[in-house]
Amino acid sequence: MYVPDAFRQCYEAYTIYSFYRFIVCYIEDKEGLPLADVMAAQPPMRHLFPLRLSLWSRSRGWFDVYSLQPWRMGREFLHNVETGIHNYVLGTHAKDAS
Repeated sequence: MYVPDAFRQCYEAYTIYSFYRFIVCYIEDKEGLPLADVMAAQPPMRHLFPLRLSLWSRSRGWFDVYSLQPWRMGREFLHNVETGIHNYVLGTHAKDAS
């Protein structure tokens, strides 16, 4: 891999995580509460049209279109978002190392 591409991808991953942390800190400062508590007071989030349909169902098997359930806001949602960001950051570094 070309070295400047590796630096660009690492910087992109760092920027995404930094922006996430900025948003979390900004909302916590503005509301005066932890973000998980602020989000827990919100109604469940419905998925947008193309994402609300899935081709896999545990109970029905593969290639069976069904609707995804709305996500509850709160601690678990924030944990999943942060895990996704960490996976992207680590995946970017792992891909650059190979």
